[in-house]
Amino acid sequence: MKFRIVLLVLIISALLLACVDRVAAFFEMEYLTGTVKYVSLEGGFWAIYGDNNKNYDPLNLQKEFCSEGKRIQFTFRERNDLVSFHMLEIIMGTSKNKYL
Repeated sequence: MKFRIVLLVLIISALLLACVDRVAAFFEMEYLTGTVKYVSLEGGFWAIYGDNNKNYDPLNLQKEFCSEGKRIQFTFRERNDLVSFHMLEIIMGTSKNKYL
């Protein structure tokens, strides 16, 4: 009986530890600055050209930040689980944006 309890505790612990990386990655956000630009490819969309020389395809950029040439600071989480035809480097979900 004790063996079964110990085995059950070990299995549950292993399962919980396997989930930790996925949960941490889900909440991992990065902070960057960049310039908002309108790209007229495929019907048009807003993109952020980061100061780190990477191009970002924001999924949920607020309307107030959709202005050509505006400099913003933004937090984001990269979305590797999605694909896009916008042909930018990184698809991302934004959360906290502010003008610079």
